[in-house]
Amino acid sequence: MLFRSNKEWQEVVGDSLGMKIDIKGDKKTGEIVAVGRVNTILHWNGVKWKNIGEKISNEINNLQSVYITNGKIFAVGTNGVTAKLFIGTRK
Repeated sequence: MLFRSNKEWQEVVGDSLGMKIDIKGDKKTGEIVAVGRVNTILHWNGVKWKNIGEKISNEINNLQSVYITNGKIFAVGTNGVTAKLFIGTRK
């Protein structure tokens, strides 16, 4: 989990994001997205964290990178056999 202190984002160590692999933020919207193992896509909307990756697939995917732009989230990874790309849109 991250928090903002003195105009800088800082990571809190030892929290529920222990499975995260990559984390990105959007300075314009204040949104933060973290991805990781077992379909983990965590979204910070400025108030709370929500796991938006819970229902992305009926197979286990390990996500390794995330990118945010123009209200879209791109997460990439693998299911151990093939590459996977997930695209989400802000509602």
